[in-house]
Amino acid sequence: LLEAYSGFDDKFLLETSSKPEQFKKLLFSLCMFHGATLERRKFGSLGFNIRYPFNKSDLHICITQLGLFLD
Repeated sequence: LLEAYSGFDDKFLLETSSKPEQFKKLLFSLCMFHGATLERRKFGSLGFNIRYPFNKSDLHICITQLGLFLD
């Protein structure tokens, strides 16, 4: 969670969305989900049907989509 969320500063929040307060809260939620998914990989395919290497590029695509939907 810290690794994913600490890479974003206030400048990024202001540039990405016209609603920085809402975006910041939703960004935290995305980073929390990203961290949980990465931790979940330790258990292998147990509980998942298909193994998928969720990585940082997936997080960035989700953030871009979040900005588009929020605006």
